[in-house]
Amino acid sequence: MYYEKDTDFTSNARFLQSKWRVKQGLKMNDKPKSNYRNFIDTEIGKESKANFLTDNTKKLINEKIIEIRSNKGLVGEPRIWNNLLSSQPLFFNLFRELYHDLDLATKVFQKFFANKV
Repeated sequence: MYYEKDTDFTSNARFLQSKWRVKQGLKMNDKPKSNYRNFIDTEIGKESKANFLTDNTKKLINEKIIEIRSNKGLVGEPRIWNNLLSSQPLFFNLFRELYHDLDLATKVFQKFFANKV
């Protein structure tokens, strides 16, 4: 489905996420304003943590949401659970494996920012 305001990149990302959602057997969010194919059913997303790629990330997410809120931070719900293109799950998926492995984190950041060190 084409959305007028989408860039080519966003349109392609929606298409790929829709294909992934179907392959995973995840039901599309059926709320009237959520016709984008990259949205999954919120309750299914929250229960399965389908937006998170590894078991380690799935285990960490609930703990971190509680911590973020206790520090008066914001968690975009239901977006973190149901939007397959949301930046919040991207952050956790990208950085979770570095969270408990500081040696790996150091290597990654030295590689990315070699000329800044």
